[in-house]
Amino acid sequence: MRDHPGLADPRATDPRAADPRLSDGTPAHDPSPPVDQDTARPADVEGAPLFSEDEVARFRERWQAIQTGFVDDPREAVRAADKLVEQVLQALATTFTEHRRGLEAQAQTEDLRVALRRYRSLFQRLLTA
Repeated sequence: MRDHPGLADPRATDPRAADPRLSDGTPAHDPSPPVDQDTARPADVEGAPLFSEDEVARFRERWQAIQTGFVDDPREAVRAADKLVEQVLQALATTFTEHRRGLEAQAQTEDLRVALRRYRSLFQRLLTA
């Protein structure tokens, strides 16, 4: 959540998020981090970035230009902001489409468990925005 200013921690705002168990009775937070099978190191599931560092830099650079342009042409700045947000959402949709295809190709239980945790984290982040 630190990387996304303005997004509240769902545990602080949603009393249901404080429950340490999922609906199936399993712990919501496993004290030992999951291990990325490809790199054999802990995977940052809950805080996994939604975009690459390059994409984030490009989006932020464009946002800064939009804000700067507001002084000269407010109407165009709002149009550009609308277009940028649309492109960010499209990039997010593309990322998840690719992720889903990868899961369909290698549907191992552990991979699916990690995927479900990532989806839960994203779902909570989206709903608390």
